[in-house]
Amino acid sequence: MLPDLRGFWVGEYGPHGKEIIHVSVTGDGSLRGLKITGDRNIPSGAISFEIPVDGKSCPRGQIADVGYRNPR
Repeated sequence: MLPDLRGFWVGEYGPHGKEIIHVSVTGDGSLRGLKITGDRNIPSGAISFEIPVDGKSCPRGQIADVGYRNPR
């Protein structure tokens, strides 16, 4: 059984420093990290990462150019 990771976390984002992420569970049981504090690349309110729990899909993290251009 996996530990309950829901809640607010502080993450180290390299040159951007520490940022707050809210981790929640989606309808299919995946973990999703939503940025509470944004930076010049990924703004507040954007999804920072999603970790599927199906064991078949790969975790996804989001990156973008400055100004939230070209998010991928």
